[in-house]
Parts: sequence; C-alpha cells; structure tokens
Amino acid sequence: MVFVSVANKVSPNSKHQSLPHLLCFHGRSTRGEYWSIGLMIAMVYVVAMLIDASIFSMAMHAESNRLSIPWASLIFIMGATIPTLALNVRRLHDRGKSGWFLFLALIPLIGTLWLLVECGLLGSKHKNNTY
Repeated sequence: MVFVSVANKVSPNSKHQSLPHLLCFHGRSTRGEYWSIGLMIAMVYVVAMLIDASIFSMAMHAESNRLSIPWASLIFIMGATIPTLALNVRRLHDRGKSGWFLFLALIPLIGTLWLLVECGLLGSKHKNNTY
C-alpha cells in the first residue's frame, strides 16, 4: 500500500511519471524512461547478487554442508518481473508494436538482441501509432 500512496503523489504535470506506470501494461514509455528504470533494476539486482555472494562466502568459511540458496536474488527477481515486463510492453507500444512482440525475446540471442535494439536504441514512432 505504501507504493500506491507514493505513486499517487506524483504530479500529473511531471515529465517523469515512471512510478505510477511501473505496473501498467498500457500506454507508452520513452527511451529515457526505459533506460533509467532498466539501469535502476540492474543496479538493485547487482546489490542482491552481492548480498547472496557474501552469504555464500560466510557459509563456505563456516564449513557448512548446507546448500546456500540465493534468497536476495530470488526475492528481487520475483518482485521485478512484472515491472520489467510492463516496461518492455510500454516501450514496444511507443515503437508502434504490440506487446506480444515481447515473446520474440524467447528466441536465443537473436530475440534478445532484437528487443534491445527495438526498445533501447530506436526512437519513438509518432505517425500512425495506435498505442
């Protein structure tokens, strides 16, 4: 509920309205919003991996035979999946494409590179954009 209350306090005239749209699959996202939110998500994920690495290191020094589960990374991934999908769908909408094009990212290497170029490098499509 804290997220919703903070999200509602962003002024409607603000240029950067990323927070209210974090979980929305409709609308459009600019290339700047795509990169700023994407880099923020990547930085938080690196912190989660560092936490997991330090916990694993402590378990190894304690000579524990238990399997160390990367809880911080798992919790982060579970929490970041929907906002990341929503961001990519909105960015595809800004490019004039359906959100279903996101499934092309499942094609190894080619799909991921296509999504990176389509969402991260190419500009907005303003003419005849139905989104």
